[in-house]
Amino acid sequence: MNKRILIFITVFSLINLVFIPLLSLYGLRVCPVLAIPGFIFGCIYSGLYIFFVNVLNLVLIYGIYLNSKKSNHVVTWLTKNRFVVYVGVYLIATAAALLFLQKLLHMNHLSEQSRAPEILGIASLLLGILQAYGLNWALYNVHFDFEMSVLSSFRRLWVFHIGRVMLPLIVAITVILHFLLSQSISFNEGRTAPLGSHDSMIEQSSYVVLFIFIWLAITFFFHFLSESDQVNKVQTHLKHLNHLEFKFRSTLNHTWGLWAALIDQLNSFSKALGERTRLLKSFSRFVTAGVAEQALHKELKVTTGTMRELTVIMSDIRNFTSMSELLTPDQVVLLLNEYFSAMLEVIAESQVSVDKFIGDGILAYVDPNEGEISDPIAENRLGVDTALAMIEKLKELNIKLKLLELPEIKIGIGIYRGPLIIGFIGSEAKLQHTIIGGTVNRAARLESLCKELGVSIVISGHVWHSLDESKKLFFSSFGKQVVKGVSGPLEVFGGPN
Repeated sequence: MNKRILIFITVFSLINLVFIPLLSLYGLRVCPVLAIPGFIFGCIYSGLYIFFVNVLNLVLIYGIYLNSKKSNHVVTWLTKNRFVVYVGVYLIATAAALLFLQKLLHMNHLSEQSRAPEILGIASLLLGILQAYGLNWALYNVHFDFEMSVLSSFRRLWVFHIGRVMLPLIVAITVILHFLLSQSISFNEGRTAPLGSHDSMIEQSSYVVLFIFIWLAITFFFHFLSESDQVNKVQTHLKHLNHLEFKFRSTLNHTWGLWAALIDQLNSFSKALGERTRLLKSFSRFVTAGVAEQALHKELKVTTGTMRELTVIMSDIRNFTSMSELLTPDQVVLLLNEYFSAMLEVIAESQVSVDKFIGDGILAYVDPNEGEISDPIAENRLGVDTALAMIEKLKELNIKLKLLELPEIKIGIGIYRGPLIIGFIGSEAKLQHTIIGGTVNRAARLESLCKELGVSIVISGHVWHSLDESKKLFFSSFGKQVVKGVSGPLEVFGGPN
């Protein structure tokens, strides 16, 4: 059985054993009828009441624990309505004890006008509260089905949280005042037989008061153990959030008041973060991550285009048109998907943003982090490193394409740096984030030179001069080339050698 349940049963059993003589003392001091048969009678009667309570409690605890192992109609009903059953245990035990008391009083020819119902009500209240607080902690790891809707809603109110803290204290003060006041009235009216000296009466009364304080301490101890469980639940949820596990949800079982409200808000927060992450991830498939973040934080407008100097990368599959004519539509789609997946895997590892797919081509650009100052040399080097990584990745891809019975492919990549316009193009109804301008055209023209020069990558002279000496060795100079659509020849370098 659950370790917590065993601890609770042990503590609760000890309290019940101590409760037997103290309950007898309580009755002797406040009830004129119970004072006549004496202390031993009170202990026997109190023990009988405690026996009834504990038998019913064992059935209740075992039934609730059983629900975590198997299910049937009786156990399911028991767990769904466990708080009603808590109260029912003490009502049944109190009723049984009262009926038995009436029988004993009648057999001993004593008056039946006793204050036993009042005393047993106080006993049931004390034990019931202790049991409720203790079981709430002991059964924390036992799954419960959905509780009664009205009670569940009430338990989530903040006033319930305050009441949960104040209830034991209020009950303890009330019981002590009731005992002292009732004892004083009975003693002054001569309705109870004095047990020993006045000092003995004070000593015995102090036992009852001391027990109430011990009961209060144990009840609060179980309460604060339950509070620590709630703290751990919140900490666990925050750890999942810290690890970006937004699908995690905390259960509302065994929660109350402010804790229920807090955990409910944490669940809503996780849901909102998960939706935001999915939106950002999905949106980033169509635009850059930076644009996706911008779209999430402020409204996008047509007039958000700006002039910037960027390093542009343009890649294309050689002879793709003639190749695709020999393939089925499904094979064409499969080949493109494999190609784009492989290339995007390389691009995603760097600080390069994909602008768009143009048929079988990829238009990308080196995009520095937001707030960073543009570094042309570093960005040119990153663009070339990305292009070289794409060529290496293509070798792995061609091995996979061969296994898929698809033709080997070759690509050309052009890299050029210059001024361009980056922003949103379109209308209020539909916008597209893209780059346009002469720099994009020059990158595309350099890519078209790859086949003519017999190389995989063609870069402009400005980009080549940005490279360190080791990377320059990858490329050979092809002098100044006349490029269609560009006024004046461009110095170009091709490779890798």
